Amino acid sequence: MFLLEAKSFCPRKMEEMAYGLELSNANFIWVVRFPVGHATALEEALPERFLERVKEIGVVVDG
Repeated sequence: MFLLEAKSFCPRKMEEMAYGLELSNANFIWVVRFPVGHATALEEALPERFLERVKEIGVVVDG
């Protein structure tokens, strides 16, 4: 288990984390919490079709 805390939203870091989780092929739960005042839809922040590709191994929660 690991924790990644970001004080500011960085699309590049979010994308890298998503690809890393997908390529690890390990079961995961990823809670994504955007900074206050940064209204972004979870699906828009993740790589295209990411949730569809990882639905058997992981859960992403907008927290």
